[in-house]
Amino acid sequence: MDLNNFKITFDGILQTYVTDKIEKANWLINNEKVAPFLEYISTFIFSWWKRLRPYCLWVIYTWLGG
Repeated sequence: MDLNNFKITFDGILQTYVTDKIEKANWLINNEKVAPFLEYISTFIFSWWKRLRPYCLWVIYTWLGG
């Protein structure tokens, strides 16, 4: 699996997880001033370089026969 295919698979899982956590945080905090910062977390997490570490771990895991 190359980086592009990994990104597609990983993004789907990560998007679901991050969206759920941001919704829960918005519900718990319930503050209009904090909401934009919580949304920025999603933007930061989905920057391209944040996928490099999970991809490298996946490559090492499959290389070692996992």
